[in-house]
Amino acid sequence: MEERTCSCRRWDLTAMPCRHAVACIWNMRMNGCGDGIPERYVDRCYWVDTWKAVYMNTIEPINGRDMWPLSRCPTTLVAPKYHKQAGRPKKKRKKSAVELEELKKNVETGPKLPRKANSLSCGLCGAKGHNRRRCKNGGATAGD
Repeated sequence: MEERTCSCRRWDLTAMPCRHAVACIWNMRMNGCGDGIPERYVDRCYWVDTWKAVYMNTIEPINGRDMWPLSRCPTTLVAPKYHKQAGRPKKKRKKSAVELEELKKNVETGPKLPRKANSLSCGLCGAKGHNRRRCKNGGATAGD
């Protein structure tokens, strides 16, 4: 309690007592070790007195841009050179590594397959490599 830390590290990160510290503060009060007010264990940056001290001074606005003094430094900004790439622009966007990983997982576990590397299967005989229009094994309707 004196170090104002907790093993969950929330008190360290936010400088406000976590629920474990609040329970400890209340337990200390029940045993007569402290006053039992969790607000006293909050960091000074959250106190109203600190806020008032920070905003006590006022910051005056600056003059407009036309009233700024001119600089004697002869610096001019030049736009970067643009080089148009050769070839036709790509229509399909490039997928990120995360999207590619998700596609691989969906192919392995999901019901849908990608169009790439998907072999045809015949609706009549069930063999792979052709469809029912080109079936030679038992497709009587192939020539119709």
